[in-house]
Order: sequence, then structure tokens, then C-alpha cells
Amino acid sequence: MVTLRNPEAPASSRQLYRLQQLTKQNTSDWEMTMQEASDMISKLEGKELTSPMPLPKRPEANKPSYQREPFTEAHVTIIEGDQRGGKTNTAVAKIVDSYHNDCVKIYCENVLKIKCEVKSYDRKTRIARIKYNGGIRRIQVPKDYKLQSPMRIFSNVVLYGIPHFFCPTFNHILDWLKKGYIINCWLLVDESYVGMSARTCMRALGRELANQYWQFGKMQLDVIIISPMAKLIDWELRTIPTEHIHCSYNDRIRKITLAIRKKGIKGEKKVTYDGTQYWKYFDTNQRITA
Repeated sequence: MVTLRNPEAPASSRQLYRLQQLTKQNTSDWEMTMQEASDMISKLEGKELTSPMPLPKRPEANKPSYQREPFTEAHVTIIEGDQRGGKTNTAVAKIVDSYHNDCVKIYCENVLKIKCEVKSYDRKTRIARIKYNGGIRRIQVPKDYKLQSPMRIFSNVVLYGIPHFFCPTFNHILDWLKKGYIINCWLLVDESYVGMSARTCMRALGRELANQYWQFGKMQLDVIIISPMAKLIDWELRTIPTEHIHCSYNDRIRKITLAIRKKGIKGEKKVTYDGTQYWKYFDTNQRITA
């Protein structure tokens, strides 16, 4: 039994989301205390550890679960920076923003009956900026409308509040790539040097991962690779990124600055954003193992 500082407080969003993963039920309207949720999670996780991890569903060849324009090449982003520099935060931010933008796009198509390009979405106010008929407009998504997207996300970082497939090890990533489960989706690989090290790339796992790099475009993948330094990962992977981001974090103002370089574009672009808005989506202390 886990002892909490405020056990009688309402269960947190992370606890409810974890219960949703374990029970396969909608827990958003469950009324329970933090202690009750903690005890229930402990019991369910104990059962879960004794059963094999279910495989993700393979998309049908003629009916992709997430429609988008065919890729001319894979979208591969390498994110590097010092320890606690905001690397994982930036990767999670890219996925969270893309997921919610796709949710808004679906809302526009299904409810408003318009096709548009979603530029941004404010999750607090539920106001989105869209490009429609050549102009920029603002729309507000009703509070009672549940945002959902068929976007598929595979990650070796546990994401809270975003539907995804968790990859416990690099062997899972490799196995699911080869079996065709990881296709037409996002793939987030944190601490990539653990399984894609430049020093140990001649291992069987390293060789097989290298064989998959050049087929990311055929798989229609948006890939995010995180490493403290790009030179720590296999040199073949360093030759194919379409975007390179270097992160630095200012602890005083809690903002992350990005130096972004894109393939085919000279120079770099600097962007600063508030990192705290994405903290609730992941655990910054989660360790990655091989």
C-alpha cells in the first residue's frame, strides 16, 4: 500500500489515465480518492505483470487508420542537448500538438463540414487557428465535444492523456517494425544511444535497426530520435534526419529554447516556448532500458 501526502484528495488525471489503460474502460468520470486509485492501480499492475503484453493491431493494407499525404521521404527528427535540457519535453510537445491538431481537423471535417489546415490549438481555451479559403480564422471547439484522433503513436516514453502504444524495450521496437505493426504513425525513441549506439552498432540489434532506417519513408513514419549528442548514435541514422533540434532549458523562467535546422534550408531558426504546459504528459524521471 502506497502512502500519499493527501490520500483523501480526488484522484489525479495521471491515476485515472493509468486506470483507463489497465481496465480498458473510460475512467474520466470515476469518483475516487488518490489512495483508492493508488491501491487499485497496484492490484491491477500486479495482475498485468503476470500476463504477456498484447500486440498492437496491424493497420489494414487498403484502409490505413490514419490518413495523410504519402511521404516523399521519412520525417526524421533528431533532438539533442545537455542533460535536463528539455529534449524529451520537446519531443512530447511535437506529438501532443500534432495529436490535438489532428483532433481539431477531424472536428472541422465531421462537424463543421469544412476542410482546412490547423495552424495551432489552445488546449485551455479550446480555440484553434485554422487556414480556410486562403485566410486565417479562429474557431472554438465546444466543451462537450470529445476530441479524438485515429493517430497512432509508438513510444518508449509513457505518455499520459494521449492514446499510444508503449514500447518497453528496443527489441519491442525492432520486432514491431519488422512485423509491420509500426507503420503510418509516430515513433518516439528516447535515449536512443541505449539501443542505437555508435560503439555497439555491430551487435545483432544494432545491425537490424540500421537495416530499418532506410525504409522509414515506405512505412510512412514520423520518427523522433532523442540523444544527448547525435554522435553517440549509429552514423547511418545521422545521415537521414530531415530536422535537427538542439535544446537548452532556462530553469529560472522554465522556458526551452530550440535551435532548429531543416534539411534543404540554410541557417537555423530559434524558438522559445513554455515547457511547463507539457509536464503533465510524461514523467521526466522515467528511465529507458535496452
